Amino acid sequence: MKFKLNIAAGLAALSFAVALPGFAADAPAIELTWMSIANWYIKIGDMRIVLDGYVSRLPGPPFFYAPKSFPGDQYAYTKAAAAVDVAAVTEVRDAILNGAKLDYVLSGHSHWDHSWDTPTWARLTGATMIGARSSCMQATAQGILAAQCKVVSGGENIDLGQGVTVRGGRFNHSGAPSTPLQPYAREP
Repeated sequence: MKFKLNIAAGLAALSFAVALPGFAADAPAIELTWMSIANWYIKIGDMRIVLDGYVSRLPGPPFFYAPKSFPGDQYAYTKAAAAVDVAAVTEVRDAILNGAKLDYVLSGHSHWDHSWDTPTWARLTGATMIGARSSCMQATAQGILAAQCKVVSGGENIDLGQGVTVRGGRFNHSGAPSTPLQPYAREP
């Protein structure tokens, strides 16, 4: 029971559905590798997906704060600039992919401990990035072409091919607990 709850919690932001062939023997092999925090490497047949992929570590604590002008702001600001640890992302990429192609990198949401390295994964692998508008804006700021990032806002069913569908959900991660399902504060 605990194992099922842990898997459900790890994939709460997105659910994956695989359309299995008529016979189980024909079904693609599915591999889930937990890489820390909310980071998952998912292999379904020949398709490879990274969820979040946060490998860099920001200095701290404390390394973020709410600005005095918006003390109740749910979005953190870092105290100083910090770079993506491209060498660390490259090392993890090489270890999990072993030269294989990464097809997709998904950003669960745009908090630093999820999306900080996601554009780097997209840049290093050429994978299509899927995430909220703010995650895709972060990606374009890091040099990823807008066409390489698919913006989602919840409710989408995205066909990744090979019988794999990503269903986007919209959930209020850090806002008022009385309204768990609501639009993102800074997105239309």
